[in-house]
Amino acid sequence: TVKLPTEDKMISRLEKLSQVFDPRRIIVAGCLPQAERFIVEDRFPEMSMMGPYAIHKVHEVVEKVLKGERVVYLPKDNRTVKACMPKVRRNPIVEIIPISAGCIGNCTYCIVKFARGKLFSYPPEKIFEHARKAVEEGVKELWLTSQDTGIYGWDRGYTLPQLIKKLTRIPGDFFMRIGMMTPNSAIKMLDDLLDAYRSRKVFKFIHLPLQSGNDRVLSLMNRRYTVEDFIKLIERIREKFPRMNIMTDIIVGFPTETFEEFMDTVKLMKELKLDSINVSRYWPRPGTEASKLKRHSWGETKRRSRIMTKIGIEISLERNLSWKGWVGNVIVDEFGKHGTWMGRNYAYKQFVIPSNEYLFGSVVKVRAVGALPTAIIAKKIKVVKPPIKKELVERAPIFSMQYVS
Repeated sequence: TVKLPTEDKMISRLEKLSQVFDPRRIIVAGCLPQAERFIVEDRFPEMSMMGPYAIHKVHEVVEKVLKGERVVYLPKDNRTVKACMPKVRRNPIVEIIPISAGCIGNCTYCIVKFARGKLFSYPPEKIFEHARKAVEEGVKELWLTSQDTGIYGWDRGYTLPQLIKKLTRIPGDFFMRIGMMTPNSAIKMLDDLLDAYRSRKVFKFIHLPLQSGNDRVLSLMNRRYTVEDFIKLIERIREKFPRMNIMTDIIVGFPTETFEEFMDTVKLMKELKLDSINVSRYWPRPGTEASKLKRHSWGETKRRSRIMTKIGIEISLERNLSWKGWVGNVIVDEFGKHGTWMGRNYAYKQFVIPSNEYLFGSVVKVRAVGALPTAIIAKKIKVVKPPIKKELVERAPIFSMQYVS
């Protein structure tokens, strides 16, 4: 629901599915029907719908649809605790753990709040139990996710740093990846956050979406920080963790943004040299304040996207090349192409490891020998911890059997 192209892609997919399957047997689930119910109903009147907070009722909805009923279940109450719910793990060594739903922001371009609602933080005890069980089952990476992890617990007198420290007490050999947090939420708890990041079980990775490097544009977006706030935040983080892998998001072509204001963002990215930049073209979303503003032409937005993307690629390559010569351990968590494996080091940097040996789930000591904008190329020195059994990989729905034959 964040971007119009994503919505268009899903509508196109539903059109194709309706040509192959009986539309009365199709259930449209998630944020799309929650935020854009009438678009779905207008295009696909026979399909059933269920929102993101109906997931605990999925069995009931499916049963009713199979009996010939059309179901529309779009509860607005987001207090369904998704932690500990049964699931099929797509990657046998990665567990995705939602820690809250909703947000407290009111960004003028965002439609997600219409679908996700106000902040509801899941009980820390439930999250702890979810994580503990996953580690017992052999998971090596815990990904904490939310619309804004930085505001976790604000509605229950708790904080993200407290949660991180609680989870690091779980016995076992694993890493935690902390999901996206808004800069203003990170600033409010920075000392405690950096202290929590000291644990060896926490990937030295942080995702802080800047969105614009110009204060007027940030104000139009209703982002609750300034460019100077963001600069000081990055400086403090790097002061404590020089190798911190920092990701950001940039929106290009925001309504009324001048080219000079756009270049402020380009200049800032060149100065800060963040590890990766996710570039998004502005898309007007219905019901948002930004959609009422005068928009740029598609050609101009596309031009700015190309400029920012090129800068981002150059900076990412430079940052990855700085790791050349590094020797250390990498968790192998993906299959690569052409006889390679993909893994992550302590900073959640992606490594490409050429090897004909089966390595999935292993910990490998490597030497960084080169770089791409998207990954660091490494040479395997030795296997430190053995891979997981092939049978576990074969059962994972995301993986192809060709890799484990």
